[in-house]
Amino acid sequence: MPRVNLSLNEAVYGDLKAEADDKGISVNNLVYSILKDRYGYNGFDILVEFENLKREARAQKGFFSLHALPTFQNLEKKLENTGYPESAAQVRARLGRMFQDAVEKNLVWDIDRAVTVDQDKNEVAKTAARAAVYASKLSDAMKGE
Repeated sequence: MPRVNLSLNEAVYGDLKAEADDKGISVNNLVYSILKDRYGYNGFDILVEFENLKREARAQKGFFSLHALPTFQNLEKKLENTGYPESAAQVRARLGRMFQDAVEKNLVWDIDRAVTVDQDKNEVAKTAARAAVYASKLSDAMKGE
């Protein structure tokens, strides 16, 4: 995939950063979304799908991976119907990275990355078939009920 290097003045970057922070995404993802909308791929909005992903994740109990959520499962069909120029794998990777960034920044406050403890007593991020595993914080709090 081609890459673009972009130099901005501090004021423009500050505006982009503020908007990206409000949406819980990176500046790169915001710029990508703006360019995509500008050049006519309006049938599919990755920011809408990101919000759907966060909503579906919050509804999960216990451990889950993004591949189990309806947004990920139905992505190929949505992309096909809209003529979106990226493959489903590329969009899943982008959404997964956006979600991971949001979890790391605690923007999805009720979800954590699941961890396990290795033999040296170090926490290691839990995966299932190379997919990140997440855990609902609320289900942990409700265990005592």
